[in-house]
Amino acid sequence: MSSDRNYRSILERVALFESEAHDLLEKHEDAHRSRVIKLGSVVKQLSSLNIKQEGLFRQAIQCSETGIYLAAHVMAWAALMDLYEERLASDGLRSLRGAYPKWPASSLEDLRENVNEFQLIDAGKQLGLLTKSQQKSMHGHLHTRNQAAHPTGFDPGINETLGYVESLIKLAKALEGKTL
Repeated sequence: MSSDRNYRSILERVALFESEAHDLLEKHEDAHRSRVIKLGSVVKQLSSLNIKQEGLFRQAIQCSETGIYLAAHVMAWAALMDLYEERLASDGLRSLRGAYPKWPASSLEDLRENVNEFQLIDAGKQLGLLTKSQQKSMHGHLHTRNQAAHPTGFDPGINETLGYVESLIKLAKALEGKTL
């Protein structure tokens, strides 16, 4: 019994040391590994993510870690948009249909297929799901995602990629608990 307690105590101290070391190292630009690990722990704290969304954010983090930066941008955006679209549909699309009666919105899938993301972001502001600042931020992040997803010459590095993923995780956090 005593050895089990000692073992657990050592494991707890190692975990605490690792966490504190990452907190210190993430402040240095060349310590991107610590920043990647930190993002992974932040994703765990987002209680509103479903399995698909968490998986997409984790893939974005793994892509960042392995140097596949364009894919990291695309995966992180997909995770955020999936969460955001769920929030837009949280009332069964009643508010959206009331504000945009001409939009094909019989289901969330129908909405995703027929309404572009820029318009969906604007709808979130109109319906009170997003603040003006969040709307502008999402428009900017959409532009960055488009650059990453198409042959534009966009060539982000580790710092830009981690910053992008972190910004989207923060937006996801801001959407937690919001419904229409």
